[in-house]
Amino acid sequence: MSLEDIKSKIIGDARKEAERILKEAEERREKILKKARDEIDKLIEEAKSETEELKRREIERRRVVAELENKKQMLAAKRRLLDEVFEEARKQIENLSRRDYLGFFEKLLDRAVEAKSEKVILGKEEKLIDAKFIESLNKKKGWNLRLSRGRGDFKRGLILSRGDVDVNLSLEAIFRDIREKWEDRVVEKLFPEEVREESGKEL
Repeated sequence: MSLEDIKSKIIGDARKEAERILKEAEERREKILKKARDEIDKLIEEAKSETEELKRREIERRRVVAELENKKQMLAAKRRLLDEVFEEARKQIENLSRRDYLGFFEKLLDRAVEAKSEKVILGKEEKLIDAKFIESLNKKKGWNLRLSRGRGDFKRGLILSRGDVDVNLSLEAIFRDIREKWEDRVVEKLFPEEVREESGKEL
């Protein structure tokens, strides 16, 4: 499975999960809006005995507060949704079969190895990448990578070290990179109407 196939599978699976989560977010939003409308209706009843000006001011104030609270909760829901989408992507990578996982890292190393004699530092919980895998790559590609005895202060993946230069191929760094590169596209897929609205406002 190629790196592009893996990325496509991750995004595809994450998108399905995102659609489910988005539906739940929409339901939460409706509950928030209903609560806000109920609060305004209640306010109207309470304000009948007050002067028209005081009633208008109080209704407006509570409407603004309700709208701000709704926006705040929607922003929080969107952030949670994005977090869950990328968490799903993280799980997809971590749960790859041994073959696909090692194939994924072989492609990353193909791009990262320069000196061909770098030191490989494994994550403290890395179990699939091992000395046998590094030796097979050395033999296959004519490299002389050296596996460090010590483990790095990260969970999975590896760091490729040459002199003062470290290439961070830990899963944490890979997830950050994926999120930075894909977050805008995921937002466009999850919230297309809002993206169009924002674009219209800018115009």
